[in-house]
Formats: sequence, structure tokens, C-alpha cells
Amino acid sequence: MAESSEGEEEGKLTGGNPQLVVDDDLRDMAKKAAWSVSSCKPGNGVASLRDDNLDTYWQSDGAQPHLVNIQFQKKVKLQLVVLYVDFKLDESYTPSKISIRAGDGFHNLKEIKTVELVKPTGWVYISLSGSDPRETFVNTFMLQIAVLSNHLNGRDTHLRQIKVYGPRPPQTHIMLQLTFTELQEFGVTNAETTEARDALVQFMVKLSPGENQREVNWGWNSSSDPCKDGWKGVTCKRNSVKRIDLDKLNLTGELDASSLCVAEALAVLNLSSNNVVGTLPEEISQCRSLTQINLHGNSFSGNLPASLSRLGNLRRLDVSDNGFSGNIPGLARISGLLTFLVQDNQLSGGIPAFDFTNLGAFNVSNNNLSGPIPDVGGKFDETCFLGNPGLCGKPLSEACPPPPPAKTKFSIKKEYFICGGYSVIGVIIACLVAYKLIKKRNMIVMKNDAKKGIAIDRRFNRTCSSSIQSRAVDGKISEFSITSVESGKGSTSLVVLSSPVANQLSFDDLLRSPAVLVGRGRRGTLYKVFINEVMTLAVKRIKDWDISVDDFKTRMQRIDLVKHPNVIPFLAFYCSRQEKLVVYEFQKNSSLFSLLHGSERGESLDWPSRLGIAAKISGVLAFMHEGLQTDGIAHGNIKTSNILFNNEMQPCISEYGLAEVELQGQSFLDQTESFQANNPPVQNKAFKTDTYNFGLVLLELLTGEPVQNNGYDLARLINSTTRVELTAEVLDRSLVSESSDKEQMLSLLQLAMKCINTSTPRMIEIAETIKSIASTREIC
Repeated sequence: MAESSEGEEEGKLTGGNPQLVVDDDLRDMAKKAAWSVSSCKPGNGVASLRDDNLDTYWQSDGAQPHLVNIQFQKKVKLQLVVLYVDFKLDESYTPSKISIRAGDGFHNLKEIKTVELVKPTGWVYISLSGSDPRETFVNTFMLQIAVLSNHLNGRDTHLRQIKVYGPRPPQTHIMLQLTFTELQEFGVTNAETTEARDALVQFMVKLSPGENQREVNWGWNSSSDPCKDGWKGVTCKRNSVKRIDLDKLNLTGELDASSLCVAEALAVLNLSSNNVVGTLPEEISQCRSLTQINLHGNSFSGNLPASLSRLGNLRRLDVSDNGFSGNIPGLARISGLLTFLVQDNQLSGGIPAFDFTNLGAFNVSNNNLSGPIPDVGGKFDETCFLGNPGLCGKPLSEACPPPPPAKTKFSIKKEYFICGGYSVIGVIIACLVAYKLIKKRNMIVMKNDAKKGIAIDRRFNRTCSSSIQSRAVDGKISEFSITSVESGKGSTSLVVLSSPVANQLSFDDLLRSPAVLVGRGRRGTLYKVFINEVMTLAVKRIKDWDISVDDFKTRMQRIDLVKHPNVIPFLAFYCSRQEKLVVYEFQKNSSLFSLLHGSERGESLDWPSRLGIAAKISGVLAFMHEGLQTDGIAHGNIKTSNILFNNEMQPCISEYGLAEVELQGQSFLDQTESFQANNPPVQNKAFKTDTYNFGLVLLELLTGEPVQNNGYDLARLINSTTRVELTAEVLDRSLVSESSDKEQMLSLLQLAMKCINTSTPRMIEIAETIKSIASTREIC
């Protein structure tokens, strides 16, 4: 792109999103092309990419890569592609890797850019210029935008807008062609507002204390107008101040951001090569139209304000050669940032995450930075990082030492448990040997009344929400198996609820197939079962549930009728007097518990993802409660380990209706005096337990820690903590450090407390949480 970016091209875009900003020397090329896409959902076609509406989007419908084809009748020069993507709204539909290709047609397209996106929200600027400074554009008949992958392993993609720009052709004598009205529009005769004029005068008074020539020679006074009378360093457009260039004027005062930002259209601030002192105020974020800030070569001090991250239109930031200290603020959310220069300061800490794919100039040399250098993709050499003794990693020659094992606040307790475990290790080994001998005997001798067979209930025939794929057995097969199932006096056949994949599944298949023990509860055991290396199933084995065979069958069929795509469906079940088996598809993407507390895959959940999961689960529970209200069937044991992720990384509730075995005795709600006083015996106990447990899930999402003692201890801590202390003492530190959405977090925390509050005359219903979470998501 061209170096000057102060100009703006007006776009009629909906919502309160960052304004689209492009250089004046670029023109929109979209209308000159024919657009097509590889696939789309009905109502979400190619027109949604060009309607100047951020509330609509193109949604693909097919296998990756997803393609947008832009074809021109003649060869054109293209310089910039701008996309609007929103991870907060689209989550797994958000692109994570994009390829830009160009050529004469489909037969000879060549990749010219590859861009990786990290949870972007806003406009993403992709320059088509080459590595040679003279290659500022690409000359092509066709441009293709290919979405190669999505966040969270999503399949289909959402793109909300695409803009394509090329260099504007030179226009000599343009001023001779302007009408009088156009001259007025460019601010030749009209004036800035009185409020902005007075504020700018105050800004200059503080910036140049004791400077007499500012009013006379520079024109900065209340009796003149910055646009009409040509104040020194001021450039106007459409009657508004757009640029302030006050470099090399020996200014010695302070920057008054509150006064400066009254000029709402200000795009460029240049105070370089002066002697301005003081701090860069937090109020600088009020200048929302700023695209460039150049404070190079001054005497600023203090921290760079975190509010810089709210300047969504910022393209270039140069604060080099000053006395700034403290940490570098996180600016990753500014997707269009092209220049970041902070060399020759006193900054400390690490280098935060940046979107290095867009950055064309980056320099942090000669500071006090430390820690590993992020992956810059080979774009910047070691000179951009020199003079920081604590930095390590490429492109510097100093390699980083291996990180020490992370310590958690539970580490000390875990060490005590490990040490204590050694004292009983011999007993455990003895018990395990005895147990294996018993299991081995049971695997050889099966009960005769566990007959082979299959009974297909055609009335409940449906398709599973996610496909069962062929896969090899990975990992060692456990000696645990389900071959010791006792049939008792109940049914000896497997009732299949879902076809076609399970139509040929028999009870004998389950008994003979290898199984891996996944988890064990008080009355239930979960196995991963491999059926002839064709499909992998999860089998829940439940013992000692005092329910008749007919009632259990009716219960399974009622649950099967209430279908929701985010509830993992049961494929089949077996029932005897002593125990029950329930079969559903094994979900390979782990659980919410694993993602929150150290997944094997090392994934992490940011705040928008956690809030989205909360919204999804509340909606699913409300749907199931409504559909099964008359039957009195609730989940009974909602927790993070029962929230699994499907192939598209969407949260799904598992084992719905199977955990009510836990409610046969007294639940923790029955043991609460306040609950007994406010709720008649057995009245909606199961549904209220779901609401309470959902509150515990919310607390786990917010704190990042497993909730102990039914949340009582944490509730006491929250109730005795001030609002300010909540952020530091209760909320997950990884969320607080990366996000500015603390008000949303505190709002969701209030909802969690309502869910686990048993002392109110009426506990909140799960359906009410949907509206509360929706309101939370609207908090800015």
C-alpha cells in the first residue's frame, strides 16, 4: 500500500464496528468484476459479500477450500483486499487461514499471499504488493480468495464483506474540474465547528506553553477557523480537521488528548521531532478515527496506554525515541495495523501477540524487553530486536531455554498426595492383581441368558447428528470389558433407536468387541468400544438403578423423540433388572472439562468462546426441559465433563436423562434447609438440580478451576469480596489478562450466583438464563 493512509472512503456499514479506512489513492474495483463462490447456503450467497451490511454473511456449504472468485473483463491492477470477519459472532465459522491467488483464469492461478488469522474481529487488510518495493500491485484478470481452514476445526465458513481496491489513475488538472460545491465539500470555504475550534486552541495552549507565535504566525486562535483560515499544520476535508502535522516546531508542552479528540474526524496526528513531555493519556482512544500516530523523537514518559487497543482504525503507530516504560499493550485486536515502531524507549516485559501477516514495519530494538520472540514468519530480521538483553529466539542468535514446568495453585497439594500415595502403593497393586484375575474369569464365562439378537424399533428411526467414521483402534486395549453384563429377568436383546449405522449392531457385537475404560462413577462406568474396526462407540453401563425394564424403555424412547442437534443421541440400549447399557457415538474431541483444565491437545478457551458455550448449553437445556417437562425427565448431572465437542467443535450435552440415578437418594438440594423451606417435596427437583449444576458450569467457565463442595465455598468468597477484588481473586487470570470484557464476566458471574442460590422463594428457571446471557453478550 501507499505510505499515506490518512484518507477515508466512506462506507455505509451497519452496526458499531470499526470504520473501513483506505488510502485516498485507491479506488474500489468490485463493480468492475463478476463474482462467484464455490458453494453457499440458501439465503447466504455471494451478494452478502457486497451489500455493505455487516449483519449478513456468505456461508459456504461444502468441503474446504471455500472459494470466492472475482473475474474482470480486462486485466486490472489490484493492490489491496479487505475482509470483514468476526470471531465473536461466528466462532468456528471464522477463517483461520486464507490464500489469495491471481492469474488469467482458473487454469493458471498462482498463490501470491497466504494469511493466518488469530480470532479476528473487524476489517482485515491484505496488501497484494510484493517483496520488491516497486511491486505495489498485481496485474491480473482474476483474483481468487480461498479459505483453507477455520478456527476450532470448523467446516463451513462465514465472510461478512469483501472489498477489492486498485491504484487510482493519475489525474492532472483535477482542480480545474472541481465545481464550487465540490470546493466547499473539501473545506476550502466552509469551517470546522466552534466546539472543535475552541478545543483545538486549548490543545495547542498546553502543547506549546509560552509560545507567542502560535496565535499570530500559526493562526491557532479562537477568532479564526482551522479549515477556512489555514492553521499551521492543519489539513481539512469535508469541513473537518483530518490531519495535524506539527513536527519540528520545538513544542515543549503536554498532549491534551481530551481536547484533541473533540475533532472527531481527525485521522493523522504527527508531533514528531519535538520535545513534548508527560504521558500519552488514556483518553487518546476517544480519537476513534485516528489512522496514524507519530510521536517519534520526543520526551514522553510513563506507560503506553492499554486504551490504544480500542483504536480500531489505527494503521501506523510510531512512538520511537522517547522515554516510555512498562509493558507493550496488546494490540492484536487491531487487525489493520501496518506499522509498529517503539525502538529506543525503556519498555519492559515480553512482546505480546501481533498479527504479523499485515505488519510491514516493526521495530522494538533498544528497550528492556525479555522472553521469547513470537513467530514473525521471517518478515523481520534481528535488527528489529537488538538491544534487549532478555530477548531470545529467532531471528536472534540466542536460543530460549526450555520453559520450567508450570506450577498451579494445586501443585503443593498434588505433591502431598503423591508422597502419601507411595505409602499405600503396595495395597493398590495387590487389589489390582486380584481385580484383574476376577475380570479375566468373568470374560471367559458369560451368562447364558444374555442371548444374542437385535430388536429394531422402527418408530424411533432417525439419523445421528454426526457421522461415524472408520478408524483404527489407537492405543492399548484395556482388560476391562462389558462381557460380564448380567441379563437378570429383563430383556436380553439390544433395542436400536437410531439407524442406518446402528441397524446391524447386535448385543453380541458389544459383548465381543474390545473396550477401553474411559471413566467410572458411583453407579456407572463408561467404555470406548471398537466395533469390528468400523465404528467407535461409547457405552454407558449403569448398575443398581431401581427402574423397571418397561419404564426404562419408555424413558429412552421419550428422550429419543425430543431431538436437538447439540444433544448427543442414543443409538441403542439394553436393559436388565440389575444393569443397563446405553450406546451412543464416541466424541473424539474431548470435553469442556479437558479444555478448561489442561487438555491433552493443549487448547485454550478465550472469553468469547466461553460465553458462546454458556449461551449454547443454556438454550439446549431449556429446549430439553420444555420437551420433557410432562415426563419429568431432566439431565440430572450437568457438569463440564458431560459437555463434549462434536466434529465441528460445537458443544454438545451427553448422557441426558441417564444421571437421574443419582437423584434416587437425597440430592445436595434436599440437604439444604433453605431449599426445603422454599420448595415442596419432589417438586421439579430434577429440573432445579439442572439449573443449580448449570450455575456450577458457569462458575467453572469464569474461574478456570474445578468447583468444589457444590460451589458453597466459592459462593461465600464471592459474597464477601468487593467488585474490584472479584477480578483479581475469582476470575480466571488468563481471561482477565487477555480481555477487556470484564463487565460481561461480572454479569455472567451474577447469573451463576442466581442459579446456585437456594434461599430465594423461587429458584431461577433454566429458560430464564437464556435472556440473561443474551443481555450479557450485548454489554460493550
